Amino acid sequence: MVYKGVRYTIRTGIERERWSVAIHPAGVEMPGKVISGRRDAAEKMARCLIDKWLERHPRKALRVYLPG
Repeated sequence: MVYKGVRYTIRTGIERERWSVAIHPAGVEMPGKVISGRRDAAEKMARCLIDKWLERHPRKALRVYLPG
């Protein structure tokens, strides 16, 4: 999935309502974070991680992921 031009993945865990959230800014896979709860909470976590990354790396925000 893509949010603000940054690709991210949400993987389901073995346990119920456990999710692994990872972002891939500029094609680089960042370490994932594990979250418990509903899937929409994992979506919010991914978007929050991307927003924080874009604040720290404003110039790299121009590299938009285009599936290919």
